[in-house]
Amino acid sequence: MKNLGSRIRKLREEQGLSRATLAQMCGVSERALQNIEINKADLRVGTLEKVAVALGIKVEDLVKE
Repeated sequence: MKNLGSRIRKLREEQGLSRATLAQMCGVSERALQNIEINKADLRVGTLEKVAVALGIKVEDLVKE
């Protein structure tokens, strides 16, 4: 899952969402989302679920290699 952060960033950008907007939708700080996107933060299951919901995809699709 080392590419998870870049996958999240790509999906966010494809949907035209700013980092601030997605962070707000997920209930995390913009800085936390930035760290997730650059793989500098551990992503908790609950946060992963919120990110998937906000992006309109299944968790399974988000984490598949």
